[in-house]
Amino acid sequence: MRARILAACVLGCFTLMGLLMSRGELLGGETKTHSVTIKGVITNLAEARQLITSDTYLQLAPLGRGGNFSVSYDGRGRTAISSNLAKASIPAAGSTAAFSFDCKGLDEGTYVVAVQLSAVNHSVVLRSGQQPLRIKVSKSTGPTLDVGEVTIPVR
Repeated sequence: MRARILAACVLGCFTLMGLLMSRGELLGGETKTHSVTIKGVITNLAEARQLITSDTYLQLAPLGRGGNFSVSYDGRGRTAISSNLAKASIPAAGSTAAFSFDCKGLDEGTYVVAVQLSAVNHSVVLRSGQQPLRIKVSKSTGPTLDVGEVTIPVR
């Protein structure tokens, strides 16, 4: 009987440790990854259509140290910022121009939304005032992050 109680206690301890470790809370640590939906609206989609082809897409990309990116080029000379993060289609003509990324296990850090394979080099969506949109993900980031209105650079 004692052996069964001891085994149950040990099993319970290992289960609790596993749960705490999976949440990153063992010994006061915190999880460094987050599940978050990032959404926004492109305000100049009609104007930007001249730079968008059928294979242009939006992609979340980490902001490199010093604001640098690793960039690749396709056979037509169009650029893409290197990223293996969430992708989204360019909203269809006549739509609300909304976009959304569902990110699972996103590391804490700063990100941008790249317009991949467009006719503009190093295209990152902008906030008003022509400043690149920087998305900061931290422990206080909620499950949904609305970045609001953005524009696609057209020059």
